[in-house]
Amino acid sequence: SLGPYDKSLPAGCSANPPPPPPPHPPHTHTKKKGTTQAKNRTREGRRDGRATTIMDVLDTLPVRFHFNGEFLNDGKKVHYCGGRDAMSYIDRDKLSLPEIVGHLRDHCEVKEGTLLHWLFPGKDFSTGLRVLVDDKACQCMSDSIVEGGVAEVYVEDPIDAEISDDEAVGDGGSDYEHEMEQTS
Repeated sequence: SLGPYDKSLPAGCSANPPPPPPPHPPHTHTKKKGTTQAKNRTREGRRDGRATTIMDVLDTLPVRFHFNGEFLNDGKKVHYCGGRDAMSYIDRDKLSLPEIVGHLRDHCEVKEGTLLHWLFPGKDFSTGLRVLVDDKACQCMSDSIVEGGVAEVYVEDPIDAEISDDEAVGDGGSDYEHEMEQTS
């Protein structure tokens, strides 16, 4: 093996899963009683009237987003080229497609029509990419990531197709009809 990056690929492309995640964020935070933090659970009962917020490692899903890159199929393997990556930690009991997209928006612009793919643990891009189409797919991803694992989510931006003025207006006729009108 040539290591984590295949040297025959263009620069910035990877055919293998990325390295392990960075350390998990701190697990214990102290907040004043009465305040809420949407992403964390609150345990109350301290004598000084304050609540302690605890984020349990098992209650969160670490997600590494790969974005601003693109998929490349060289005929043998699928690769993700270029772009950046960033980590988010999502409450498993609040996991949904809108929640994942919301966390992605913390890191980059998300355009209409963007597709999210996740890589099944232990698989490569050719056999392990799954599309996140709904909450059920998100739950499947969460169930597949065991303690210490990270969900690898790859962002596929929509293709921007420029439309000429003639195509945008269009009369619904076919190209063949237009050619026939021009030759007559």
